[in-house]
Parts: sequence; structure tokens; C-alpha cells
Amino acid sequence: MAATCTEKGYTLKSCACGESSKSNFSNALGHNWGKWKTVKAATADADGAKERTCSRCNKKETAVIPKVPMTANQKQTEVWKLVNQERGKNGLPPLTYKSDLQALADKRAEEISKSFSHTRPDGRNCFSVFDDYGFGNSFYRFGENIAYGYQTPADVMNGWMNSSGHRENILGNYTGIVVGVYGNYWVQLFVCE
Repeated sequence: MAATCTEKGYTLKSCACGESSKSNFSNALGHNWGKWKTVKAATADADGAKERTCSRCNKKETAVIPKVPMTANQKQTEVWKLVNQERGKNGLPPLTYKSDLQALADKRAEEISKSFSHTRPDGRNCFSVFDDYGFGNSFYRFGENIAYGYQTPADVMNGWMNSSGHRENILGNYTGIVVGVYGNYWVQLFVCE
């Protein structure tokens, strides 16, 4: 019997009495894999799949293509979208994304990685970040949600919506929002003009 990709080859000797013996073993040849082909593309929400085929035995091998990591900007946009979906379900108007406040949200996200609190690492209130960036008098109402450890926008939004105080901010009387992401640290800053 000839060696295959996975089976050793051998010579089979048979006797007239019906008994047989194997000899002259040769090692399996090893698979001669073709190139990987994508069967299902990976997305930010789901793993993909790829496969390759052995040209010797036609055996198929499959492997997972890990989810495509979202950029911080994509995470921010997705959280904003999910916030407005929740507001829509509750008959509330959508919030405007306040891109001019992005640096503030990014700063707060970085700060909570050092001190997970609504108090800033220097001891000041979280809303003092608006003063630091010259927006202290631009809004009459502020809100902040923070979170840590969530991997995706859907996960962090689920956490916030299942917490009464965070949910209250998401569905609150605000006109704008900005989202900050720093690793697995998440911030929502809400404003009302």
C-alpha cells in the first residue's frame, strides 16, 4: 500500500493460509496544502473562516479568522448609534455627536484608566475637563458615564442600559454626546446647550 498524506505505506505479504504481514513501512508523505481561501470574511462582530485543501488526498482543513478589531473611532461611532437607537425606542430625539468635544472625551477615557472615578486624577470634578478645554460656559448641563472591561460597543451599552444611573443619562434631557475610548475604558459625555 502506498503512503498517503496521513497513513504510512507498507508492503503486504499474504500467505496461502490466509494470514498476512506488513513490512517495508514508509513514512506518511505529509499533506501538501494549498493556499488558504476565505470562506467567510471576519467582521467587527463575528469571526470569519478559511479553508485549504491537500493536493494529495483532498482533505480539507479549516481555521478561524479572528474578528476584525474596531478602531477607537469606529467604537465611538457605534456607541453613539446605539445611544440614539435606545433614545428612539423611548420616543426621545437623537443626540448630536459633538466632535468638537472629542479631545475632552479622549482625555477622560485616558484619565479613568489611571483612576476609575468621576473624580479626575488631580482631585477635581470630572466636568472640570470642560473648563480645561475652554468649553466651561458653553453648556448648562453635563452628564458622564464611565465603564471598564467591555470589549465591544454593544457590550458596554448593555452594561450602561442595565444600570439605572447610566440609563438615566442615556435617556436624559441632553442635546449632544461625545464618546471616548482608551483600551477597554469607555466614557460618554453628555451636554445640553
